[in-house]
Amino acid sequence: MAASMCTNFFCICSRLLQQNEIREVDNLPLAGTHGMYCILELKVGIYKAIYVGTGDIRVRLLSHLNGYDNQKIGSYLKQKVDKSKIKISWVIADKGCYTEHDVIQCVATAQGEWPEFNMQKGNKS
Repeated sequence: MAASMCTNFFCICSRLLQQNEIREVDNLPLAGTHGMYCILELKVGIYKAIYVGTGDIRVRLLSHLNGYDNQKIGSYLKQKVDKSKIKISWVIADKGCYTEHDVIQCVATAQGEWPEFNMQKGNKS
C-alpha cells in the first residue's frame, strides 16, 4: 500500500502521532523519501515524541539511530540499552506545505510537552 502525501502541517502532525503509523526502527522508507519523521519512546505506557525532524527520512533516521548525527538525540539513542522502547513514524510531505517548527509545536501541543531532544526556538541549550 503506497503512503499518501500530507499537504498541510495539521495532517503531518496528526499522522506522526497516530498509533497505527508508529513503526519499528528497522521499518524505514526507501532512500530519497522526503518529509517529516518522529522518534518516539515508550514512557509510562504510551509513546511520546522525543524528536521531530525533516529531510530524507531514511538518511536522517539512520544517522540519529546509529549516533553519527552530532546531535543529542543521536548520542542518547547510541547509548540507549533498551531499544525496544524506541519507535519511529514518518509522513511523506512536500517541504512547501509546512515548517519544521510548526509541526514540532503541533506535536508538543498534542502530547502536552515539547519533544525532549528538539531545541525550542531561541533556546540554544
